[in-house]
Amino acid sequence: MTMRHTTQILCAAGIFLVIPLGLASKVYSGWGQDWVKGCSGDILFEMAWIFFIAGLWPRVSARKLSLWVFGITSVVEVLQLWQPPWLQAMRATLLGKLLLGSTFVWADFFTMGSAV
Repeated sequence: MTMRHTTQILCAAGIFLVIPLGLASKVYSGWGQDWVKGCSGDILFEMAWIFFIAGLWPRVSARKLSLWVFGITSVVEVLQLWQPPWLQAMRATLLGKLLLGSTFVWADFFTMGSAV
């Protein structure tokens, strides 16, 4: 097995790990539940993007990877300010809300920076 295939397998495993964790974070109740519900999902979302891009482009440098992920997640965050009817219809679905978010929050940029 080549290093590329090993990286892709590990990235796929990472995606399949963080997605359930991200979904679970939205219904978590216990110690630190405000932080878990409010911030951990953002971090896990970025981790999923890291795994996705690294799986597609295994030889990407850490610098380029972090810049790509920061760029993508920044666009997703800023898109939350734009609310045309078709985008609102997408956000009204569970998948749309999970992928696109629903509310712009400046503090999310600081959460994004923690993963970069």
